[in-house]
Amino acid sequence: QGGTPGAVNSVIASNPDNKAPLIKALCAESANTLRVKFNEPQDSASLLNTSIYVVDNLIGTPSNIQLSGPIYDQILLTFNTGFLGNAIYTLNINGTVKDCAGNSIASNTSQKFSLYQAQAFEIVINEIMADESPAIGLPATEYIELYNKTSKPINLSGYNLKTGSASTIMACASIQAGDYLTILQKTGNGDDVIFGNNFVAENYTSLTNAGAEITLSTGNGVVISNVNFSDQWYGNSDKALGGWSLEQKDPLNPCAGIENWSASTAVAGGTPGKINSINTSNPDTKAPEIVRIAYLNNTNIVIYFSESLNANSIYNATSYTIDNGIGNPSLIIPYLPELKKVGLNLPAPLQIGVTYTLTINGILTDCVGNLINTVITGRFAIPQNIVKGDLILNELLFNPKTDGYDFVEFYNLSDKVISLDHVKMANVDTLTNTYSNLTEIDTLGYLIFPKEYYVLSEGTETVKKQYLSTNEKNFINVTDMPAMNTGDGSFGLILKNDTLLDALMYTEDMHYPLIRDKKGVSLERISFKRSSADLSNWHSAAEQVGFATPGYKNSQYIEDGEASDVISFTNEIFSPDNDGYNDVLLINYLFSEPGYVGNAEIYDARGRFIAKIMENELLGANGVFSWDGITQSNEKGNIGVYTLFFEYFDTKGNTSKIRKSFVLGGKL
Repeated sequence: QGGTPGAVNSVIASNPDNKAPLIKALCAESANTLRVKFNEPQDSASLLNTSIYVVDNLIGTPSNIQLSGPIYDQILLTFNTGFLGNAIYTLNINGTVKDCAGNSIASNTSQKFSLYQAQAFEIVINEIMADESPAIGLPATEYIELYNKTSKPINLSGYNLKTGSASTIMACASIQAGDYLTILQKTGNGDDVIFGNNFVAENYTSLTNAGAEITLSTGNGVVISNVNFSDQWYGNSDKALGGWSLEQKDPLNPCAGIENWSASTAVAGGTPGKINSINTSNPDTKAPEIVRIAYLNNTNIVIYFSESLNANSIYNATSYTIDNGIGNPSLIIPYLPELKKVGLNLPAPLQIGVTYTLTINGILTDCVGNLINTVITGRFAIPQNIVKGDLILNELLFNPKTDGYDFVEFYNLSDKVISLDHVKMANVDTLTNTYSNLTEIDTLGYLIFPKEYYVLSEGTETVKKQYLSTNEKNFINVTDMPAMNTGDGSFGLILKNDTLLDALMYTEDMHYPLIRDKKGVSLERISFKRSSADLSNWHSAAEQVGFATPGYKNSQYIEDGEASDVISFTNEIFSPDNDGYNDVLLINYLFSEPGYVGNAEIYDARGRFIAKIMENELLGANGVFSWDGITQSNEKGNIGVYTLFFEYFDTKGNTSKIRKSFVLGGKL
């Protein structure tokens, strides 16, 4: 038939509106005007009785009501008595307000409001649905959830929500004390109620699934909350594919980044308008640290901090002191909105060939108030020109662990301070000397210091979690890495003038053949002096270091001229009595080449087997293992002389054996 002429529409008949209207938001637009926003259009005639609106604290009923058409889902109430800035008020509606279907508002309907203006981090971005498809259990729509940490209701009218380069200026929206507001795309399917208290942004611009910066600020530009998320934050590669939100663990720790965020564990894929599924106490107790200092020009530097700073704490010039005659800065420049960077304009120009030290000893605090109460320092210099041989590749992980990331480590073999803004990454064919997938590393003066290791990865925070590193500040997170194939591939460092600094064409066959599962095992350079193109100069990282050494000396590194095979004890007499002195026997090994597998057993003076402390373990070129004095039967060994039996072999079948005695001592 195609319609219902002269009859009740079939859709209306099957979906009658029998729900009472609700107050969606209260927005005090001035000291004596209050906008009331309902969750649906109202019967305009039912809105005009001033006596049904009462505000407590001696405000009373409005003197005027202004309707907002054409759908009449809002009214503006004007009162003769003004609201006070710090007071909390309650609007009560008792009467005949009806929606267009004739449903009356509940007789006890009320909601709180105030004139209070939010301060930084009092409202926090608390949950992000960046990739809504495939839907798990929620409507397929992006959303950003806000949480009000204060004890006051807050009006968000005129606030600016910036997602990447796009901005949404919010109309009337409010968030109650300790409550949530979900900002979402218009669904058009009537499912908005699932998101709780929400604000539908007509011009919402989609988030980039891989990551984006989100900033909530007041109409006059004060940053209230900022999150710069990436898909690393999920911690789960399956959930990063879509349908799962990112949730904040602890809303009282809003600037901790990846350490305070993870994928939702809710069955529906997210918890909009509700307490987060991963909510837990995760306090920030650390003061900010200097991560690095970038060189811009001879009178301007930028300090990179480990976390966002409190804007009010950064402007005291005496907090910053630079040696070698520079002194205190003449101007301090905040890098908003995240404020993890602070620029300094220097009172005198820097000199070539001088390494400067910046000292901070002042009142700088992070966003939750942790004070830098000790002296912290950072180095910088005017960078020098780079030539071939200055930077060399030192370690590659091209088959990462589950939910892990590739990484490449390089080493500054020179005595120069150099800048990465002239260096690119690429896939390199060393046979034809051609490059592909050229990618910039940095454009903001990342300084590389002599004889130090640096790590490049799209997932540096994940790499830090999966491997031990003693030098986390030298991890450089990049937006895009050249392709790192798991079977065979290549990686190179190239100057912007196309000069090749160093490159490696690798294959999986370069790994140690006795490693069954090569997933998560890096290739390490053995010698700085031998070429990267010499495939025998690369070896799998040792099992003892967790199969990778990002940011520090390789487990397979060998200095030219080191001794041949040897076993030695750090302490030939040890006493495992848990007194903190020589409780463990430390056994050192040193080989002239990598690639050995070791076995180690302990025997007593009568030749009886006591314990096995190493079994078919891939060893580095040098290292240490230990015995805690506990026997195979889980008992403490008796005082006396023991023998270490150490056997090591290579893939060619060459086997060597060493016996060496030591003493287990104790108190008599």
